[in-house]
Amino acid sequence: MAPTNARSSGEDEQAAGRVRPGEARGRIPRTERGASRQQGEGLPELGQSAGSLPSHESTLARLLSAAESLADALEPERAAQAIVDEAVRTLHCSVAVLLAPDEASGRYRLRAQAGSAGTFGADVGVSERDVASLGDRESEFSAGGLAPSWVHRLLSAAGSTTVMLVPLIREGTRLGLLALFGQSPISGLREAEAVAAFSRLAAAALARADQWRAMEQGAAESTLLLQIGQLLSATFDPDTIARVLVEEARDLLPCDLAAFYRYEPVTDTLQLRLLRGARHKRLEEAGLHRVSLDCLPATRRAAADGQPVAALWPEDGDLMALFGAALGIRTSLTVPLRARGAPLGFLFLGRRTRRPFNLAEAQLGFRLGALGALTLDNAQLYAGQTEQMRQLRAAQAQLIEAEKMASLGRIVAGVAHELNNPLAIVSGYAQMLLGEELPPSVHDALQRIDRGARRAAQVVRELLAFARQQPIAPTEIELPTLIREVLDALEATISAVGATVDLRFEEGLPPIVGDRLQLATVLRELVEGALRAIASRRGAGRLTIEATYRDRVTLAVSDDGASFPPEMLDRIFEPFATCDERGLSSSLGLSMCYGVVRAHGGRISAANNQGPGATLLVELPAAPSEA
Repeated sequence: MAPTNARSSGEDEQAAGRVRPGEARGRIPRTERGASRQQGEGLPELGQSAGSLPSHESTLARLLSAAESLADALEPERAAQAIVDEAVRTLHCSVAVLLAPDEASGRYRLRAQAGSAGTFGADVGVSERDVASLGDRESEFSAGGLAPSWVHRLLSAAGSTTVMLVPLIREGTRLGLLALFGQSPISGLREAEAVAAFSRLAAAALARADQWRAMEQGAAESTLLLQIGQLLSATFDPDTIARVLVEEARDLLPCDLAAFYRYEPVTDTLQLRLLRGARHKRLEEAGLHRVSLDCLPATRRAAADGQPVAALWPEDGDLMALFGAALGIRTSLTVPLRARGAPLGFLFLGRRTRRPFNLAEAQLGFRLGALGALTLDNAQLYAGQTEQMRQLRAAQAQLIEAEKMASLGRIVAGVAHELNNPLAIVSGYAQMLLGEELPPSVHDALQRIDRGARRAAQVVRELLAFARQQPIAPTEIELPTLIREVLDALEATISAVGATVDLRFEEGLPPIVGDRLQLATVLRELVEGALRAIASRRGAGRLTIEATYRDRVTLAVSDDGASFPPEMLDRIFEPFATCDERGLSSSLGLSMCYGVVRAHGGRISAANNQGPGATLLVELPAAPSEA
């Protein structure tokens, strides 16, 4: 960049660098000294008299030395300090100060200073508008001349009478402002050209330092993303993944609030899963715990194209408008998480300041979102495969159990048919002989024979019921009515045990179709078994009978008596199974229940309660609706 006193106005425009769009290009009025420079008067150098002007060769040597020093400074802090040190040495000013723009505050802050006395603070009171008003050329001011108030504050802080303000611009981007303080103005053409050359060197050094910082930051971010990826890949729990995403996002992209929303495809809504930086209750009060995607067009577009959305309040709507009004968020970044073309959730990051999320932060958020989406998708696949394996194992167990019981049923049916005829003969002859005049001892023996034959016949009938050999006479049955009838018949037994009965019937329970007598027998056996379990604990207990409907009518008979031994749960429906803990003797009661329920197209199972007692569950198909 050429100094203002070195070229004509046309040359000035040709040599001027570009400035950012929207920045003012107007010039601050020249001081009296600046005006005399435009008339071609020679002026003393900063800190030197006109009689001691350096030679052209000396100026070049100093600039070459400065270029070498600046080229060696790659780190941003070293580069900033090298610029002011070389400015003092090369341009012979008493104090050199480098101011750099701060994106968060919109002001220029002190970055480095060199030279004699100075009382500069971190915030020197210079705004971006102040610096933009200088245009893209060097400007010189004196303490007694016309100058903006912020320039006079700089002169006072440096304890100097003159200052040259040199904008450092590189490829149209304003990187900083170099302030050169002295007790007398700059000399003539040669030193003005030296200042312009030095400004180009300084701008190049700042740009190179920014690139170096970007490379280091990129390497650090890549390392951090790798560590986050390792944390995410160590779990398949969606809640843990959400927690890692939210907490790491707050470290990676500094923000005041971070929230993770899970997308619910069935209802097309966003469900809040995790929040940091605000109380969950406040979001519930604001209606932000569940939001319909129909109200969020920008978020829906982000879900479609997979790109983060940066927003400002109140200029932008969508999630930004909701969080801005409820929690005072002023800038936000919404990161969609997509996998296999479908949205999985959204990461919302918000700041309470006006500093927006820049392009680099949006790209970093995109990379974090991609990691999170991949991990969430893997977690969902793992959960799906786990559930499929569980269902497959359950189906295999049911198949094995059904096959075992079917084989046992076939054997039992054959044995029962073979026993029926001999038992009928024994019982018939015993009853015939009991009608004869016989000695008392013989009469008693015949009665024992008859009772034994009848007991054996009862066992045969139970075996046939277990083997599903009895025919079914189907009728439509209201289950609550059937349950009450069975309980009425067992009222005396219930009172003797001291049990309290709790009935729970779901409203609108549909009827079932089955053999009323057989199902009443099943229900009676289940209730009596529960009463025996309650009595085995020698104390009053509670019998709970609950009927619900979910595709099938489910009847649950629960008690708070003794539990089944764990090893018995897989064998309690086998014939002649015993369980002394629940007062279950060697009988065919539960085996008969199994056969009847299976014959009605249902299922029966048993499980221990979390507390004392057990529950027997019967599932039966509902009667077809008339519609």
